[in-house]
This record gives sequence, structure tokens and C-alpha cells, in this order.
Amino acid sequence: MFGARKLSIFDNLLPELKQEALDVEDLDAKLERAFSMMKRTAAERERRRRKGNTSWNPKLDDRVLMRGQNQSDAAKGVIDNFMHVYQGPYIINKLLPYSTYEVVDDSGKLRG
Repeated sequence: MFGARKLSIFDNLLPELKQEALDVEDLDAKLERAFSMMKRTAAERERRRRKGNTSWNPKLDDRVLMRGQNQSDAAKGVIDNFMHVYQGPYIINKLLPYSTYEVVDDSGKLRG
């Protein structure tokens, strides 16, 4: 009566779940399972990674497209989601330091 554990309603209904709750996984097994999951996800990321040619070395007179900074205009009814993302083509006129380029359009007008 006194000092004894009070029975819960769940003791009679779910005795097998109570036993599973007592089976605690040891730390080494948890770490091993977590490490194997991390290796599996890393392998999946490696499989899906970008495989294209990412080393682009621009030269003078190369034609390029530039990403535009589109803005909506409510008065004109223009929504930036429906505008072109890239503008151009432009021609590289001068190679500046730090991956910066001076570009001109087909008529020779400087873009900027």
C-alpha cells in the first residue's frame, strides 16, 4: 500500500510497449548508427553533386549573358516573376582584376 508503485492504466493495455521503452540502446550502437547514416547521406550528396564544367576562364570578345535585377511596377502592371532573368548577349571588352569584367552590347555601348 504505502511505498508501492501505483499501477497505471497503460500497464494493462500496452505491456509490450513498456518493455520496449526499457530496452535502451547503448551509446556505441547509437554512434555507429548515426555515423552510418551520415556516410549514407554524404554518398547521396556526392552522387547528386554538380558534374558540369565549373572552371570558366573568360577571354576578350566572349559573348556572355548577365543576370538582371528585375523589379515589379504596379502602375504598369509588370510583375518581376514573369520578366527575363538574364539580359544580353554582351561582349567582354576588358578583363579587370578580381573576376570583374567590362562588357559592352553589340553596338559598343558600355553596360553599367
